[in-house]
Amino acid sequence: MKFKISDILIVCVLLSTMALAQSPTPDSSKSGAQASAQKSIPYDDFNQRLLNPLKWNTFGACFTENGLELECTREIQGGQLRMVHRNFGQRDNDVGFQFGSASLSFANPASIKRITTDLLVRNIEESGCAANPQFGGAAHIDATFFNTGTGDPNDDVGGHVAFGRAASDPAGQLTAYGQISQGYNYFAYFPLGTVPMGTPVTVTLLWDQPNHQFIAGWANRITHEKTQSLMPYTLADTSAATNPSKVLTVNTFPSNCTANAAWVYIEANFDNVFIE
Repeated sequence: MKFKISDILIVCVLLSTMALAQSPTPDSSKSGAQASAQKSIPYDDFNQRLLNPLKWNTFGACFTENGLELECTREIQGGQLRMVHRNFGQRDNDVGFQFGSASLSFANPASIKRITTDLLVRNIEESGCAANPQFGGAAHIDATFFNTGTGDPNDDVGGHVAFGRAASDPAGQLTAYGQISQGYNYFAYFPLGTVPMGTPVTVTLLWDQPNHQFIAGWANRITHEKTQSLMPYTLADTSAATNPSKVLTVNTFPSNCTANAAWVYIEANFDNVFIE
């Protein structure tokens, strides 16, 4: 499922009020996704030449809202999933942005309640627009978990955790955050701290249905520090999602810009995926 992001982040930034919890990793003798997913089962370590169609949907890798795209890659390289994307904004106005992505969707996603993966964001570059600064790029876990009971896919509810940056951020810095969505409406934003570009991390997204919340968290695989945020909701959560989806993705949000060709490039590696 490709998320159309046009109404997401402007609203979300205004809601950045949730507390940040941070504590050391309990067992530093383990590392990466194996340490963070002790109750989960291994799903894919990408130690084969090609992606497994029994584990991953054969949907196309690339998406752009306006069709303006030059680079897009989804492949196994060096025992990791490598995804790359670059797309361009419109040249006829200075309002808003264009959404693009390279992604990989889980096969049989409905039963998955937790996803943990190692992540390394190698690079995010942006040719921005002075008249219309936007949101840059980010690597995500995106997951739709339930429906509010109407059966309308616009009432499917999801959780998200991302590492991204915009041109206005300090050089070399990534910002981590969690979000909740109902259809295309992203109505909450949960800050999860910052980390230097190129830092290996382990990321987890969990649906905690008994407590009516999502949990988004990450561990720095160098310092072994962990960061976690509870993402509560008040929506009815007993109905299955109409269009269940679980996705690893790299997303780009280039500005629409009349002065120059604005673009965003992102490259990230995923590895050691666990599910529950």
